Amino acid sequence: MSEAVIDKCKAGFFDRLSHRQMRLYERRLEACGERYPVTEDGGSIQIYLSSMCAEDLAATYFKAAKGGRIAATPRWSVPNIPE
Repeated sequence: MSEAVIDKCKAGFFDRLSHRQMRLYERRLEACGERYPVTEDGGSIQIYLSSMCAEDLAATYFKAAKGGRIAATPRWSVPNIPE
């Protein structure tokens, strides 16, 4: 389900990003994976946390793009999601 939410949000902002903003979005998305890494020992909860982080990022960018082109990169930090 997270994939559907992320795809729907990305459709509303991804084509409006400048090259610099796109790189920052990708780095922030990687930060979600680094914060909640999926290992062989524990997988399902880490996958869930990582996807929730990616959803939050996509929703933040989507909200910033509601008025059209994103003038400034939205403020965002990796959320501290309790396990």
